[in-house]
Amino acid sequence: MTMANTLLSIKGLEVVYIAPKGVVKALRDINLEIYEGETLSIVGESGSGKTTLLLSIMRLLPPNSRIIKGSIALKAENGWIDLTGLDENSMRRVRWSKVALVSQAAMNAFNPVLRIKDHFIETARAHMDKFDRELILREARELLKLVMLEPERVLNSYPHQLSGGMKQRTLIALSLLLKPKLILMDEPTSALDVVSQKIILGVLRDLKGKIGSTMILVTHDLGIAAEIADRIAIMYAGKVVEVGSVDKIFYEPLHPYTKALLRAVPRVRFFSEIEAIPGEPPDLINPPSGCSFHPRCPLSMEICKREEPPMIEIEPRRPVACWLHAKR
Repeated sequence: MTMANTLLSIKGLEVVYIAPKGVVKALRDINLEIYEGETLSIVGESGSGKTTLLLSIMRLLPPNSRIIKGSIALKAENGWIDLTGLDENSMRRVRWSKVALVSQAAMNAFNPVLRIKDHFIETARAHMDKFDRELILREARELLKLVMLEPERVLNSYPHQLSGGMKQRTLIALSLLLKPKLILMDEPTSALDVVSQKIILGVLRDLKGKIGSTMILVTHDLGIAAEIADRIAIMYAGKVVEVGSVDKIFYEPLHPYTKALLRAVPRVRFFSEIEAIPGEPPDLINPPSGCSFHPRCPLSMEICKREEPPMIEIEPRRPVACWLHAKR
């Protein structure tokens, strides 16, 4: 894949939160290319910056946050749009029509006093200059069928009348209403029971095959990433530390943190013991010098404590930020 079929290009992105105790360095020098038609899964521990990255793309960061550096460029019909440079009115036209977000908390994503059909209508009203109500509802019915729901029942229901899994699938259908090129999914299965999780994963696989959407899926579950993704980006302490295809990440991991994550995944088939990652994630107000993972890394060297490793391209589209792979 080349820049010609890159849909989203993130260069040198840095985001901070202004907190009472200091400045939280939430994202640090993020560089990622997302290609048309692929699913990229972003994996890491809680607090690694995964959700902040999605909110930065959507420009929905909370008021105490700042994008202090870098760019997020989205390919459009007439060239590239730098999302970090858009005013709020321009960004509102991008949301849902070009980039849509399926949030983690589907339970709270709907207005409890509106029927589901009104959510589809209001979404169209907020992001389209002109729209046909009947056409929108017709499209809503087709999308609800696509996510394996009964259209008439769901459209005429209030949110509280739907189960958690139904709400999540409805939210996925709603995200597709204006045919966005890029769909962002933030832990879409985390609040669901095992059966609902399985259904959602099936829906996501079907969507990829039927409409060819480009997706960024945030999860802490490597098993979900393995089922859905084409590539995986591993995040730690606000940085991307490794990127690779699913096979490369699972069978040829490069970064010690990636290897530690894999050892922490239960393997029923092999009855292997789970190994917890020692220590705790770093304080992002005062992160450690050098590589942020060095206090927890069994392979840490002196240079790891002194200098932050650059992203090293081991092979095409296979970068890793680790001094073990540097040519010194």
